[in-house]
Amino acid sequence: MFKNQVLQVLLVDADTYTANEAVGSISQNGHIVDYAGTGFEAIEAIQRVPYDLVLLDLQLPDQDGFEVTERIRKLPSHRSQVPIMALAMTQNTDIVRRCYAVGMCNFVSKPLTTNKLLAVLSFLEFRDAQKKKFANS
Repeated sequence: MFKNQVLQVLLVDADTYTANEAVGSISQNGHIVDYAGTGFEAIEAIQRVPYDLVLLDLQLPDQDGFEVTERIRKLPSHRSQVPIMALAMTQNTDIVRRCYAVGMCNFVSKPLTTNKLLAVLSFLEFRDAQKKKFANS
């Protein structure tokens, strides 16, 4: 998976236990992970760093993940198009639909496990491969 490719991932979650577990799992697989505990911190980080992926909890202390995603999508640079995956304890149809409606590319239910995180990274690899395939045809 991601041979010779190190991903820069931003994890946004107010739950420090979940964040520490996820950061450890992603880092152990050779990727770089930054952490933000609020939506405001996430938006600031995205403006500074060209992330390959944002894992965004829907329940943050300052604003919800939907609002954060909408703000990211309105950024004036190409960084507004970073893939954003929602993290949430609930996986009902309305929430998943809303995630896609605001511009998220996928949804991952909590609790996070190493297998779920590896699946997320595989999804990103597949998506990037498809983009390259269609760009070259």
